[in-house]
Amino acid sequence: MKTKLNIIILLFLLSSKIYAYEIQDFSNSEWFDNLTVEYIINNQTPILELYDIINFKFPKKNNSVDYKDWGYYSITGIGGVGAIYSVSKIDDNKFIFEYGYYPSSADQNQIPVKESNPNTCTVYVQNENTLVLINPPLGMYRKTLYRKSYTKDSSVIMEEGIVNDLNVRIRLEPTTSKGLILGKLQTGNHVKIIKKSELADADGKKNYWYQIQVEGYPICWIFGEYVTKQKDFLKNFGFVE
Repeated sequence: MKTKLNIIILLFLLSSKIYAYEIQDFSNSEWFDNLTVEYIINNQTPILELYDIINFKFPKKNNSVDYKDWGYYSITGIGGVGAIYSVSKIDDNKFIFEYGYYPSSADQNQIPVKESNPNTCTVYVQNENTLVLINPPLGMYRKTLYRKSYTKDSSVIMEEGIVNDLNVRIRLEPTTSKGLILGKLQTGNHVKIIKKSELADADGKKNYWYQIQVEGYPICWIFGEYVTKQKDFLKNFGFVE
């Protein structure tokens, strides 16, 4: 599984750029790193504890003298916070941010200052839910991040969905041939539907793939045959007209 995950990352770095992003598209979210996702794939189980969840936001005002205007990069359970001073957009899918460190309980007696030669992290965007970081704070030289969830203050609008079958596979990609299986959901499990794909064939049926947010997994996909939107579920049982 680890080899397959590395191949996906390599194919991304070699592929042509299709979409354009802004760095703020990746704030206000929680993220898993590649080691956590490999564990989920290998063990076919969700990660429900909060340890090792990555959070970051980016500064709205670059190079500010006020540390409150800076962004941050933090990992739950690990002491210290990366202080992000500024962000530069290199092209549509590549950013560089400068960073240093300050205590997570920064106060007026512990205000960090920007170093003359700050560390830099290069961010490659694979898609709206996957980033490759080179030289990130608080970690290894290279790290891949998979979006775990959007926060409540995100602009992303999601619909409630209910799984309608047993042992329904959820995948990293919307395909049965290349989409790595993260786990299985059961009848009655609730998911949040983010968007849908074009019509596709799977399991001998034609339907949409739905991108979903579900507790314990990175943002993933479920075939539409096996999930019902909550409003349709309630309508089918006569709870709403």
